[in-house]
Amino acid sequence: DFDTFPLKPASEWSPPDVSIDKFTVHDASSVPCLLSGTATEWQRLVDKLLDSLKKHPADRLWTDMYNLQDVGNTNPDFYDKARDVFPAEKLFQIGFPLDLGEACSKTETRKAVHFSHRSIDVGLEVGAIEKAEGKKNGIKVRLNERGEIAKKWIGNLHEVCDGKMDSRVPP
Repeated sequence: DFDTFPLKPASEWSPPDVSIDKFTVHDASSVPCLLSGTATEWQRLVDKLLDSLKKHPADRLWTDMYNLQDVGNTNPDFYDKARDVFPAEKLFQIGFPLDLGEACSKTETRKAVHFSHRSIDVGLEVGAIEKAEGKKNGIKVRLNERGEIAKKWIGNLHEVCDGKMDSRVPP
């Protein structure tokens, strides 16, 4: 997903807790923000996604997330799930500037942070993201600024966890 940002280069990820040969959804809630698999596994997934999509021809809101979750619910062993992605709303709930112990311990084993629509909503609600003009505290404005928001928060995470995150990608 374009709103998922790495915490360290993929070459430095620890060995996976899941099979390298099996398709993996790196967000355990089956949000398709970070996915991996061989070319064969991707083709196998695409075939299942298309089958799922065909069952919902009139549903305009049948998103990639619902599609992937349907495949996982229909075929529970079809792909592996990992807890490699940290939801940005949990960072926002910690507060800014970040608390050293909590922020570092909660993200040290994660590969990426996902700045989803929901996380931006939460960030605005808890005051972690400055409100903008417009409906719902300017969420549409802030959704378009996710890259800058992510840069700020991940940069702060690097500063706070200095020494504990030596191998992480610089902001």
